[in-house]
Amino acid sequence: MAYEVTASRRRPQVFTGLVGQEYVVQTLQSELRSGKVAQTFLFSGPRGVGKTSAARILAKALNCERGPTDSPCGTCGPCAEIARAQSLDVVEIDGASHTGVDDVRELRDQVVFPPGSARTKVYIIDEVHMLSTSAFNALLKTIEEPPPYVTFVFATTEPHKVPATVRSRCQHFAFSLIGHDRIAACLRDAAAELGASVDDDALHWIARQSAGSLRDAFMILDQVIAGARGAGAAGVTLEGLRDSIGLLGFDDLNGVALAVAGRDVPATLTAFDRALSRGVAVDHFLAELVEYFRSVLFIRHGLNRDAWLSAPAAAFPREVVEALSVEQAEKAVELLLAAQRNLKGALNERCEVELALSRLAELDRLITPAEVLERLRELQAAVGVPAAAAGAPAAPAPPRSPASAPAGEALAAVDDDAGAGEPVDAGDAGDPTRQAIAVLRQRRPPVASALERAASIERSGDGLRVTFHRQERYAAGAVGQETAEIAAAFGLAGPGAVDVQLESDGGGQDGREAAAAPGAETIRSVFRGEIVQGGG
Repeated sequence: MAYEVTASRRRPQVFTGLVGQEYVVQTLQSELRSGKVAQTFLFSGPRGVGKTSAARILAKALNCERGPTDSPCGTCGPCAEIARAQSLDVVEIDGASHTGVDDVRELRDQVVFPPGSARTKVYIIDEVHMLSTSAFNALLKTIEEPPPYVTFVFATTEPHKVPATVRSRCQHFAFSLIGHDRIAACLRDAAAELGASVDDDALHWIARQSAGSLRDAFMILDQVIAGARGAGAAGVTLEGLRDSIGLLGFDDLNGVALAVAGRDVPATLTAFDRALSRGVAVDHFLAELVEYFRSVLFIRHGLNRDAWLSAPAAAFPREVVEALSVEQAEKAVELLLAAQRNLKGALNERCEVELALSRLAELDRLITPAEVLERLRELQAAVGVPAAAAGAPAAPAPPRSPASAPAGEALAAVDDDAGAGEPVDAGDAGDPTRQAIAVLRQRRPPVASALERAASIERSGDGLRVTFHRQERYAAGAVGQETAEIAAAFGLAGPGAVDVQLESDGGGQDGREAAAAPGAETIRSVFRGEIVQGGG
């Protein structure tokens, strides 16, 4: 008897054999039991999850001698013919090689003839999204009102490419990826059936490589078993796979991660070179490292399920998990994914990965937005920025004469609650300037904040002179645009009564003075830079 690959040998023959597609199975069986079966189906989903198998089982269920039934026997004449792909009334069409309108016209000509020996004529069109637009249009009328003895089953991996006019005429079943644990269990049964010894670590590696496709998992299993037998090994082990096909061991990944956690760039690059010298492919190294740091991110979030991780949580060193914050783990995955994208068009793949690893080992130099905000608060406190300008409530200060004190100091004590509609503080009653600022804070808070940054506010008769230092030119501009509002707050005659000026001497600093100004060194240290120019 000719050898049959595991994926074909273990193809499900009944609905209960479909792994991981419970909703599809329950719905189809319910329709078959009730006798209310649709005539057009669209099965969509990733490769290798059971779409074509489900279509064949549905064809057997409709034509079984005991049917229509939700549990085809598999032994009667129609069931056996369908299983061997010998039934003339169950037609499988490859949509990728029958894309034209002429192919659809031929199908329409065949549909008018009733089945020869079966109860229902079933057309299974695989990769239906490959049909041309004209072919889909030619098919519309047929699938909308097919003869009572015809059932169409369309299968596709890309349902978004199927026109909405076709999808609306079908019952759409979305097949899902198969879970890691269920694939591993199926692989264990298949290995026992083949009489091969495969350890659990190797089974879980195969399950991860299959990415939710049971067919892919069976194909990899056949390959590794054949490779182990060819090498004379007693069974398939992860260590044996690592040596034979250049796999990256988890110890190697831990070595890279420990170097990254220790901020040791040379050790990180050395670990990468050591992996390549054993025959590990660059893209494989990068893919495994993405999965590793993705798992670290999950562990940092408290998600420790083995099915979600590339290895059991206990296998990840505590030094790595504790050294990386959630933000740093996210950034690590982001850097590695970007390197994966760049690898496709890279002139030098090794250099691309080395650059990513160098950046990875300096994650502690990355500043998150939350850290930036915290450092800005520290900076504001260090250089004495007024609390009102920083958006925080200002501390009360004793009243000072507006003509003799800088407005930024004299007005910083205005109660912020007054700007929110509360009554003006009783301490402002004897200070007309502070009263006016409080009124402006109620009406126009931005204008009040700009006015507080003035060097001085002087009132003489029916006029008001507001003076700003040169570095406060933006605040001066804001005040100059709202002179009418300010005049009204101060009880003056009109916009011409307010004179806004920039101080021409003594108020500015050149770059050298700014560098020596109080707080400049704090600014430089917080932002890890150097002051190259200062002043207005």
